[in-house]
Amino acid sequence: MSIDRLPTRIARRLRRDFGSEAERLAVEICVVGRTEREQAALLLVADGDEGRLEAAFELARLDVRDLLMDAGLADERWPERLDHLLGRTSSPPAGPTREWRRLRAVLLVLVVAPAALFFVVGIPLLLADDYRDATARVASTTGVVLEQRGGWSKGGRRHVCTYAYVVAGTNRTGASECSGDDRAGDEVTVRYDPQDPASSDLGGSDRTGLVMGLAAVAGCLAVFAVHVARGHRRRGRRLRS
Repeated sequence: MSIDRLPTRIARRLRRDFGSEAERLAVEICVVGRTEREQAALLLVADGDEGRLEAAFELARLDVRDLLMDAGLADERWPERLDHLLGRTSSPPAGPTREWRRLRAVLLVLVVAPAALFFVVGIPLLLADDYRDATARVASTTGVVLEQRGGWSKGGRRHVCTYAYVVAGTNRTGASECSGDDRAGDEVTVRYDPQDPASSDLGGSDRTGLVMGLAAVAGCLAVFAVHVARGHRRRGRRLRS
């Protein structure tokens, strides 16, 4: 019997796996495998090795159900998977592909980096402010902006205000980061240490917004990473099924 009498996808896999021997082997495959399902199972178990093909012939003669089990064609969904199984490489990867490992590394960085920044920088900033407030080491008064200067740094544009304030009848000045909206003559809230009134900063430069921004960025990146990972896994399952 000619190889051309076999179903097209069976013949294609047979030629790919056995080359010039395909015509000879097609005769025995047609004899042992009475259906396309059984013929496909023979080729899948053999996986391009003639010795394994002979073993598959013997297994089919003893119990064709065992052959179908070994080939992954025993359940009723086999028609949906047959094209993929016949078209896969002779040596499928044993573990995650290089692309998937690279994607996992990128997703790990996207999730861990902002989260680490939040916990290492943001939480200590909040705790420091809360601690100073809780131990009454921070008092506040109203001050006046004397000058505002703007400039660029590694973190972006910064604004620094020089301001004057009065504590216990003593005039003092200080400098601190401030909002870009603060102008000379504007009133600002000045926080200072009651035990050292010369140590001060501006209440308007509270870093809670920065911390919350870091948390929001970390959350968004985590959601994005999970969405991408799930999509990739769904595509992988569709390819394997």
